[in-house]
Amino acid sequence: MADYTYEIAWWPAPEAVKKDLNAYKPAVDVITKYTPHPVFIGLSVEKQDKFCMFVTWENTAAHGAFIAHPDRPALLQNHPSIFPSNSLSDATVYHTHLNADPLPIIQTPVVEQTILTPRDGVSLDELKDTLFRAEEVLKGMSDVCLGLVLGTIEEKPELLVVLVGWTSVEAHQAYIAAEGAQEADEIRAKIKEFAMFYVSYTRQT
Repeated sequence: MADYTYEIAWWPAPEAVKKDLNAYKPAVDVITKYTPHPVFIGLSVEKQDKFCMFVTWENTAAHGAFIAHPDRPALLQNHPSIFPSNSLSDATVYHTHLNADPLPIIQTPVVEQTILTPRDGVSLDELKDTLFRAEEVLKGMSDVCLGLVLGTIEEKPELLVVLVGWTSVEAHQAYIAAEGAQEADEIRAKIKEFAMFYVSYTRQT
């Protein structure tokens, strides 16, 4: 499923959704009218302060058709408790294109979700090569690391998105502190900044 467009979105988690992730079901029911592909929702793991979505679209235009349809504003109006302030102005929404099927990773217990900004003078291809070397190391740790995919972001083509599946947050932290220290240093040497958080996703369709 690497040829699809993957919407990765997050916004401040409303209290209704923090209390019960199933509160978002009315939105899922509408979204699935516009895509036959998997839809995942979840909360950030450590603080549960972000509501996160991972939606597979046939292409970006398919998502655009949903955004343009009256069903979308009606959803916001009819279910204000599951959106931030009855608006999505606080949302981050990216359309991504990934190098491999991400679904096995999204279904792992914990997804490390990272946006990387390359250091000045470092190309995306150079950064990708560094990440692919790290991936080879991670393949030898299949008891704790369950895969890695990366790709580009339509809205910010100068950045990379990286998704890594882990058995737990602690497993990732232990890897960084020990076996992964060298790979982490090599990646840090290539980036100017990064934004990362952990997500636990639940498949809806």
